[in-house]
Amino acid sequence: MKVKVYPTSGCTRELRVEVEAETVAAEVDGLYHKISHEASLPGFRKGKAPLEIVRRKYKDTVREEILRDALPRFFREAVQSEKIAPIAQPRVTEFTFEEGAPMRFVAVVEVRPEFELKDYKGLKLTGPKTEVTEADVDQALLEIREQSASFVPMEGRPVKMDDMVLVDFEGRVDGTPFEGGKATRYPIAVGKGNVLKDFEDALVGMNVGEKKTFPVKFPADYPQEKLAGKGAEFTVHLHEIKERILPNLDDQLAKDVFKCESVADLRVKMAEDLKARRENDRRGRLTDQLAEQLIGAHSFDAPPSLIEMELQRLVKQAADRFQQQGVDLNKWPEDRQKDFIEQFRKPAEKNVRMSMIVDRIGEAEKIACTDEDFDQHLDRLSKALQQPKDAVRRFLDQRDQKHEIEDRIQYEKTLDFILGQSKIETA
Repeated sequence: MKVKVYPTSGCTRELRVEVEAETVAAEVDGLYHKISHEASLPGFRKGKAPLEIVRRKYKDTVREEILRDALPRFFREAVQSEKIAPIAQPRVTEFTFEEGAPMRFVAVVEVRPEFELKDYKGLKLTGPKTEVTEADVDQALLEIREQSASFVPMEGRPVKMDDMVLVDFEGRVDGTPFEGGKATRYPIAVGKGNVLKDFEDALVGMNVGEKKTFPVKFPADYPQEKLAGKGAEFTVHLHEIKERILPNLDDQLAKDVFKCESVADLRVKMAEDLKARRENDRRGRLTDQLAEQLIGAHSFDAPPSLIEMELQRLVKQAADRFQQQGVDLNKWPEDRQKDFIEQFRKPAEKNVRMSMIVDRIGEAEKIACTDEDFDQHLDRLSKALQQPKDAVRRFLDQRDQKHEIEDRIQYEKTLDFILGQSKIETA
């Protein structure tokens, strides 16, 4: 086999391969003999047809099998002989095959780009604090109580902050109603910033049954450009006032809502959760800074196929979130779908570049996923899924996900190493 390799870009190679006529002939003869033993042709018993007739009858079949089976095998031999490690399926651009002659084909493959590692130790990063105070726990518990609040209809007093109200309203700009400026029995949580501050302030002090007209100023950065920076006039009719009643923070609430034995246990759990979230947020911010510095220091062509795969992953991830909210992206107009997809292209390329740099650093530092690392990961998955460890292992084996998880563990270990070598200041 003769193989010539031509670089076509930083991450693609063109292989021009010629397989000797003798090798091809042996492959072809083997196929014809196999077919001759299995073929049933008119006038001949099964497996007894002359080879010459089999060759005429099954020439196209042999060509198809050569394409399907022999060509991929010859390609694998070619890349192995040249010590090339493709990262995606090859694209065959030329193929010549005639019985009795050499087989020739041209295959374009993507490979990992070659680049020189720049300094990755001692990078300067800034991360937020992760300490959790008693005041932080108090605020978190208050937010949870607010989420569990009940609303009781109130009469005999005006609207105050933190009330829930039901109103009819209609807005006008220069005396003309505008789109989205009218609603009936619309719920508003007063003081929560869900409507313009001028609107909220005007509601405070109103009584049930009262009508009121007041001016409102739209901010310059208001999302609806036609309204941004303009003054409007709203007429509101107040139908109902409901007071927010927070549940008492006691042992019973801790048991019913949080499955904790007491408020003291709940506070410990809340502090642990807050600490974990803040550490996760800190790691995310530090990793973003790492990515900016490492990508900026390393210049190379990222493989298009890997970018496309990461793009599809990010798009699916976002589409699934929309689906959970009842939004089907498939029903969007085609141009809107295209814009939605394209917004993830730059993040996809960034992720691929960062992954390739981190992988190279891992190789340089001989960082690997050990059996112990994988076993600890299974322990965490088992706990999170509340499933036996052996069941989780079988699940991953059935879906052939072990290698993918090992790669991710190795990536995270390498990130830990780089962060450990960095100079981190706390903001």
